[in-house]
Amino acid sequence: MKQLHTLFGDKMIKAKIPSQFERYKWFSCDEGFIGIEHTALSQKEQALLSAFLTPYDEKISLLTPEQLYWSDLLFEAPEKVIHSHHKHHSFRFTQFLIKRLFEQKIEFENALHALYSTSITVLWIDKQSGIVIETFNDPNDLTENLSDSIEVLCHDFETSIQFFEGQIHFFPSSPRLIFEREKKWFYQIKHTVEQNHVIHFTDVLPHLVLQESSEAIQNHMIHLLDLVKDDGDLLETIKVYLECNLNVSLAAKKLYMHRNSLQYRIEKFIDRTHLDIKHFTGAVSAYLAILALKNSQDGK
Repeated sequence: MKQLHTLFGDKMIKAKIPSQFERYKWFSCDEGFIGIEHTALSQKEQALLSAFLTPYDEKISLLTPEQLYWSDLLFEAPEKVIHSHHKHHSFRFTQFLIKRLFEQKIEFENALHALYSTSITVLWIDKQSGIVIETFNDPNDLTENLSDSIEVLCHDFETSIQFFEGQIHFFPSSPRLIFEREKKWFYQIKHTVEQNHVIHFTDVLPHLVLQESSEAIQNHMIHLLDLVKDDGDLLETIKVYLECNLNVSLAAKKLYMHRNSLQYRIEKFIDRTHLDIKHFTGAVSAYLAILALKNSQDGK
């Protein structure tokens, strides 16, 4: 210990309980714990210390058995297939992203447990992101309509938070593969729906379909809008109308527009594009075309 103190000087401290993990790398010893500032440790020195002292892993040391179980499945055992989980036969991942570095992890976890009606496990990936794992038997038990609650969370923690609610999956399954796939989808489209606190898989599916479509197909979609592609206000109006499930009253309210004005714009769009957005096939085609045009414009 004296040799370590000679080597690191005031860059090393002793403690009974490790803390300030962003500043110190901790090792356990017979006398408790010693912390050495990250800036004072080279990779070679850290490897040498690890040979005769036990590194203290903040993340693993603080995980519950349930968190350890899922951490192993998602990050350590990519090929593992599980057949059941504590008599539950279904699960769902909801990934979250916080827009700033976040230190109130315990308080945030407690708030999440209060929101969900199902059994959940919360895993942190880093100081800004993590995953909520729900396990259940009956999909009817799932917590729905979290949007209002998430808005309250954002207010309480004074930050913006996005949740990406994945699909329901059944055992047996490979959780790591599911997690990686849904995480990829979330990060692919999160910038296009930044205004949404809760993003459902069905929200991202049209964007994923577009990303997987050939350039020729996307160009044909955009071609449908040739006569209106420069009218940004009209396209945004129609997009909101479609996202409101063709509900004129709801869309008009969202757009702060009179119903008659919205009706006029809908008719104008139909006349110029020959896409009857009052019916399902026309609405789907128009929505994909608008998304394709927006992606094209954003890529310039």
